[in-house]
Amino acid sequence: MSDVTTLMALLQPHLAWHRARLCCFAALVLALIRVRSVCLATLAPVFNPTRSETTNYRRLQRFFALFALEQDTMTRLLLLLRPTSKDRTASPLTLVMDRTEWKLGRKRFNLLVVGYLLEGYVVPLRWIWRHKRRGAHRVDECPDAAPRSVGHRCVRG
Repeated sequence: MSDVTTLMALLQPHLAWHRARLCCFAALVLALIRVRSVCLATLAPVFNPTRSETTNYRRLQRFFALFALEQDTMTRLLLLLRPTSKDRTASPLTLVMDRTEWKLGRKRFNLLVVGYLLEGYVVPLRWIWRHKRRGAHRVDECPDAAPRSVGHRCVRG
C-alpha cells in the first residue's frame, strides 16, 4: 500500500468527500510533511511523482480554488487523529494562542490562531482573520469569536 492510500484509508471514516478529493488531500498532506513548505511550486514536484510538475501545480491550484476546507471539519479531524499514549488514551492538550501579522506586498494579514502543542510544534485548530492592523482586541469586537463545540469541548473560534 502506498503512503497516499494508507492516509486515505485513515481519513475516509472522518471525511465524507469524493475519492478523488480525498486522494488529492492525502497527497497534499504528505507533500507538506516532506518539503515543509506551503509554496505550491515547492509542493508540485513531490505531490505526485508520476505526473509533471505543471500538472501537479495546476491540480493543487484547482483544489484550493474549487474546494473550501471547513474549519470545524479540520478541527475535529486534527483532534481525532492526534497521537495517543500506549494505553490508547489521549494525553492532555497544551493549547497555544498566537496573534501574528503577515505582510504580502503592501497588504497586511492579521491572524489569531489557537492550536495545540505537539513535540515542539503547534498544530493549528482554529484561526480568524482580524481586520484591525495592530493592538489588542476584545472578543466581543469579532463576530467569529463565538464559542464553537469541538467534540466534547468548547473553544473560542
